[in-house]
Amino acid sequence: MSRNYCETLPRNFKIYVVPAPSKKGQTDHAMLWAQGLSQALGAELLPCLRKTGQYAQRGADRGTRALIEMELIENNTDTVDFESQILWIFADDIVTTGATARSAHIALGRPANFQIWALAQRSLSCGASKDLL
Repeated sequence: MSRNYCETLPRNFKIYVVPAPSKKGQTDHAMLWAQGLSQALGAELLPCLRKTGQYAQRGADRGTRALIEMELIENNTDTVDFESQILWIFADDIVTTGATARSAHIALGRPANFQIWALAQRSLSCGASKDLL
């Protein structure tokens, strides 16, 4: 099923696309997805987050994934703006439990206009996945 989400974006909003941070600061699928989104939407790409914990997601259960924490990268904190006329789009390649997106939302100061755009959704192998948002 395909759907044009661009038609449902709020008008007159500034749009920031924030990619999920990679493990080693390299360009990964989430960053490529975020770059494509920002170009297609005419939005600003803002890679302003980094993970602070050492929790591995691969093979982790929901409880371990919930421990994921992020913070703003110091060099980007002056560009983060919390106006109500800003739409924050968190771009990730795969959403499993929503823990990464939840952590990003918290690190960004819990902006009211926050959306998650992902390429795919996958459940945990045990089938017990629940969204945390």
